[in-house]
Amino acid sequence: MAQWWGQFTGRTHATAIADAEALLAHAIEAYKTATDETQTAKAKAVVRLAKRLLTARRRPLRAKLKDSQAISETADATELQRLEEGGVAAILEEFGCLEALSAATSVQRPSNT
Repeated sequence: MAQWWGQFTGRTHATAIADAEALLAHAIEAYKTATDETQTAKAKAVVRLAKRLLTARRRPLRAKLKDSQAISETADATELQRLEEGGVAAILEEFGCLEALSAATSVQRPSNT
């Protein structure tokens, strides 16, 4: 019988999604209460954690679709397509923090002149 690292740890796709959602919710709270000096850094963290949640939500859908014969006809394929189209913006909108995306991307970089 094959054994692998983490076999009976209880870590599943569902727990990874729950963990990522909890981390994102905590980061959004920190972003909303941050001062002006730290708000940009917190916004970047919120966007990074939203990307992590998007990846965590994709994994179980892709695993199910891998086993499915008629990929285009399954509800999982529709859900995966919805995730792909919405992306990070849809996740941030779901959590009520879409402004973090614009705050994280509107940072002015110094010029090299």
